[in-house]
Amino acid sequence: MKKSLVILILPGGAILLVLLWVFRQQAAQIAATALSPMIPNATRGIRNNNPGNLRYDGTQWQGLVGQDANGFCIFDTPENGFRAMGINALSFQLKNGINTLAEFGLRWAPPSDNDGASDYGLKLAAQLGVDQGAAFDLTQNTPFTLAALMRAISHNENGAILTDLAYNDALIGGAADLAQDYVEGNS
Repeated sequence: MKKSLVILILPGGAILLVLLWVFRQQAAQIAATALSPMIPNATRGIRNNNPGNLRYDGTQWQGLVGQDANGFCIFDTPENGFRAMGINALSFQLKNGINTLAEFGLRWAPPSDNDGASDYGLKLAAQLGVDQGAAFDLTQNTPFTLAALMRAISHNENGAILTDLAYNDALIGGAADLAQDYVEGNS
């Protein structure tokens, strides 16, 4: 087991030190879950443990605990929210043939969402350092590629600062592994 030290800064400036004798990934999940209600004006994605802002469509995702008033999924942990995001992203490519970030952006954030969907693929491409029209294969170099895409989606949905404050690479990478394992076991 690895030792992980989590420092939470609580409202009012108090500092709580918690020494967690758990695996690093579990410590990251606990920290992200504990942080989300403490971040002032947290985005919907962070409040709902749904960093990709998935809308409820009847899918019984692992860890789904409900939906908010606007129909967005609420997950029990950020890891399960990222896992659902990863499965959704992989299915776009494997089942729907979406293989460029331009196509992906239009599917993830359709124009009907009114959130700059036409720029979504361009924003993802810029964050990932690739051209939005180039083929983007999530099955190559997975889960690193999937984890990078998941972080970029969360940056777009929740802002880079809040994403990087609330979620570390261990949590996102672990969720990408779980998504890939799920898709491989169900294809």
